[in-house]
Amino acid sequence: DANWSTGAVPTAGDDLVFTSDYNNACAQSVDQGTTAFGSLYVENGYTNQIGAFGAPFISAVENFEYNGGGVIWADLGDASGIPVSITNSGAGASGAYGVNLKGNITTLSVSGGTVAVNLESGYSGTLTALRSSGGTVVLGPNLTSVTSVDMTGGVVEARKNIPTVRVMGGEFRTSGSAAITTKLSVYAGNCVLSGSGTIADLLLDSDGGSQIDFSRNGISRTVTA
Repeated sequence: DANWSTGAVPTAGDDLVFTSDYNNACAQSVDQGTTAFGSLYVENGYTNQIGAFGAPFISAVENFEYNGGGVIWADLGDASGIPVSITNSGAGASGAYGVNLKGNITTLSVSGGTVAVNLESGYSGTLTALRSSGGTVVLGPNLTSVTSVDMTGGVVEARKNIPTVRVMGGEFRTSGSAAITTKLSVYAGNCVLSGSGTIADLLLDSDGGSQIDFSRNGISRTVTA
């Protein structure tokens, strides 16, 4: 197939690389089911669209790295989970996100771009650990589970219960019914806690430059300890 540098459609085990040299949209034949490609790399300079809302790129890839400036919808499958790294993205229309993910993820590392994880209706999956140093990440209510969030920068909004959150920079937010079920520790940065769920344990241990803000809505909240 002339769309691919090898002249043939990729098969299981192949790495998929989207590069600025071939900056074409990839919105057809994106449902590859359980085909186990090696890795999906989107390089800096690729600014087009991969997949679409309602028709995401589907494959059981082993690794996912997005460094482009476009928009992608990707279904990473329901296997044991894969590592995901995101350094940049474009912005979708009407406030949508640049990287839209469905499925199970082990470690999600974000240093730039806008990322939505299991946000859309019908999406589901798990996330073991989020490491945020930049960009914006929304953890959607369709996540089955999230184990931990560690922040040194960026913005993270949780619309799902999270056991453990450590904020060392940036801004952490909750909304909807999100709760912190084990502990929220804030050493630097800010927290805007608008979710209705209970904060089991809140530690503010900073030099005075951090804020915990409960004032954005009128609902009552509980901080247990």
